[in-house]
Amino acid sequence: MRDTKEIMRDSEKWLVNVEIESKHTQSLLEKSVVEFEKEKMNLTNGALIHLDKLLKRVNYTYLVEERAEPFEFSHRFPLEPIEFKHLNSGVLSALLLGLMTALLTLFGWFSLATLQRPIEWGFDSTEMFGSNFNRSMESALSWVGTLLGVESSFVGLVVVALSALLLGYLVYSVRIFFKKRANLKKAIEKSEEVASYVEQKNISRMDLIAISEHIDKVIPLVKSYDILLKEQNSKLERVLHLEGELPRSNKYHSKSQQIMRESASLMKRIEELIFTAITKEHKLNEASVHALMRAEASYEGHTSKLYN
Repeated sequence: MRDTKEIMRDSEKWLVNVEIESKHTQSLLEKSVVEFEKEKMNLTNGALIHLDKLLKRVNYTYLVEERAEPFEFSHRFPLEPIEFKHLNSGVLSALLLGLMTALLTLFGWFSLATLQRPIEWGFDSTEMFGSNFNRSMESALSWVGTLLGVESSFVGLVVVALSALLLGYLVYSVRIFFKKRANLKKAIEKSEEVASYVEQKNISRMDLIAISEHIDKVIPLVKSYDILLKEQNSKLERVLHLEGELPRSNKYHSKSQQIMRESASLMKRIEELIFTAITKEHKLNEASVHALMRAEASYEGHTSKLYN
């Protein structure tokens, strides 16, 4: 079974990787958006607006597409970033508890032993503790030794010291055990939180990838339409030059009317594509996908006639 440190390390690594991937995807999408806006602006301010003016001059009416805002530029899920807090190992608190237990054990032995063999607190001027006190302490430790059947101050001292150390170590170990278990629980909870976050991030990232790939298909098509519309502009300018501005479009030659219909059809498809919202609820808009399909079909249909 993995320990706490390994779980936390894997969770942090997992989180860092998904953030790097998300930022990379976001960066690619931003580049695609910039390129799309550039080509869109070039088309709308150039060939498209010029074609619109020419169709009005020949009095040809067509349905203007509704112009929607094409972008919602954000992740699908508004996720709060996950923070990793340092998990305290509990060693310091365990040491303090163990030390306190050892001291309390020593005090307990001292109290119990001196109840059995009271200490004489006599002092003289040459000793820090009086000789009576030292003899009393030896007597008290000897009583502790009798608990093991040996009336010896050395044995009593060993019993007191070992019991204090063992109880102190026991408390230290119990404290460390429960702290490790608590930290493991927190690490598992954090790992589950990271797993949920990563899953939602990946869903969001796949949405952004789909949007980016869609835009990358739109950009070259916009460029191609720009060329076609410029060609249609030239044809309409020729019509106006040869036939002049007539009161109604049906007064023009049949071939001139065909040029108008083709121009309006191309214009309708490219306007539908570039003015349909590309995203909806932070995902790729199906309407934009269908607009792309229709624009591609119209482009292929128009170009195929050029070589027939």
